[in-house]
Order: sequence, then structure tokens, then C-alpha cells
Amino acid sequence: MKNISKILFPTDFSENAQNAFQHALIFADRLDASLLVLHAVYPESAPLDVPVVAVQPTLQKVETAKEIQKQFTDYCITKAKEKHDFENKINVSTNVEVGTLTNTVIDTVRKENIDLIILGTRSKHNIFEKIFGSASSSIISNAPCHILAIPEGMSVGVIESIGFATDLLKTDPKHIIEAEQLLKPFRPSIKCIHIQTSKKEKTQMSFDELVQFFKEERPGLLISFYQLEGLDPVQRLNKFIETWSVDLLVMFAPHRNMWQHLIYVSNTQKMAFKGQVPLLILREST
Repeated sequence: MKNISKILFPTDFSENAQNAFQHALIFADRLDASLLVLHAVYPESAPLDVPVVAVQPTLQKVETAKEIQKQFTDYCITKAKEKHDFENKINVSTNVEVGTLTNTVIDTVRKENIDLIILGTRSKHNIFEKIFGSASSSIISNAPCHILAIPEGMSVGVIESIGFATDLLKTDPKHIIEAEQLLKPFRPSIKCIHIQTSKKEKTQMSFDELVQFFKEERPGLLISFYQLEGLDPVQRLNKFIETWSVDLLVMFAPHRNMWQHLIYVSNTQKMAFKGQVPLLILREST
């Protein structure tokens, strides 16, 4: 099982990004991982019948972005050090690329062998974003690696209790163990939750089978199990998080093709934007 050694943080330099970057620094420290801060500059177009990139204006935007990026990074690191004692020297690097944010992020993940993306999410979207999806939503849908989504305004705190929302897939025991290994430096307890939306729901394994697996295979693991009923899984999960003081939620999100993205909005996507705590989205290792 591969450890997280490279973290990517896409930023638009907003106040929300400043808050999410605090989380990224803490994760990079606790996981002893390098941290790459990325900003994408959309290219300027020349006023011609055939769209072409206006080179000089685009280069000016890149240089301006690099200056802002350095100020952003230095400021956030300084503020983080005022509040937290870091155990390791964090290797922070920066990069500005020309292109759309989603494509730039995905290209960087593949080129730099990124293990985890950490980004901020906003709960409020305009009608355009609801129809076509925001940049954060697009990254969450298409990125080929693990993702940590930080809700807007989420305070930076300790991670003592994590929740794993299971759909009772046959592979869920493996994903729960992977989450425990990835987050081991935080030494959290695990609460495994299944939201049963119907008595007739079909799952790949039963809840009792999942419980029995960990009793037999991982008896020493600090894990507890909860099966709850509810027609709205997102609302039920948020209520559970509030009741049991869960600090971070983990969900597995299988890769889907383009058509599946268009017709299906997963609970993972909903929790990324409506959740009350950071959401770690696990991807299948490639």
C-alpha cells in the first residue's frame, strides 16, 4: 500500500484557499510529504477571427500570478507556524501553469506522481456552476488520485475520530484498512457508518459480514460500526458527524465514465460541498 509522499494544492488565492492551505500544511507535516502549490492562468486570446493565444498578455498574467502566489504561500506558512508546532520541515514548492484549472491539475497529478490533492470547496454556487459544475467539482470527479476536500470556513483542528461511509462494497474492508494506514500518523479511531435507504437495498456484502471481517482479521483495530436508516444519506451522515464528533469523513469513489458523470451525482460529490468536516475521497490505486 503506497504512502502519501506528494501532495498537490490547487489555489485561486482566495480567503477560502488560505484556510484550506492551513490544512494542507498540517497534512504535509504529519504525513512527512512534499507540498506543491499550483495556480492555473487562463490564456488571453488575440482579437482575430481564429482564436489564438495572445502570448505577451498571457506571460504578463503568469508573472503577476507568480508574485501573488509567493505572497500567498509565505503569508499562509507564517500564519500556520503561529498556531501549530510542526514536526517536520515541509518541502513546499510552487508552480503556475497556463490552461484550465481541471486539466492543469490532472496533468500535474500524472506528471508529478501526486498521491493526494487537497482543495477548498464552497457550499454556495451560482446557476452556471450548478449546471456545468465548478472547478472543484470537476477535479473531484476526474482526478486519478486521492482527494481531501476542505469545506469553506472549516477551522483547523486535530483529527482524533474519522468516519468511513460504507456502501457495503466487497472492496470496502480493503478501503477501510487503506484509510487507517494513510491516516495512521494522526492515530484516530474509526467509526464505520452505513446509511440504509431501503429495506430492499442490494449490497455486495451484508453489514454483519463487514463487522465479522474486522473481528476476525483486524481484532486490534480501534473501529466501531453503525447501521442507520435514512432516505437522505447526506443529511443522515451530517447528523451522525455532529452527534459523534467526527473530525474527518472518508468515502470511496470509483472512477466513472463521462456518461455516468452526466446522469449520476454521487453522495461523495454532495458531501464534498455540503459536509460539515473535511472529506477524504479514496480512489482506486492505479
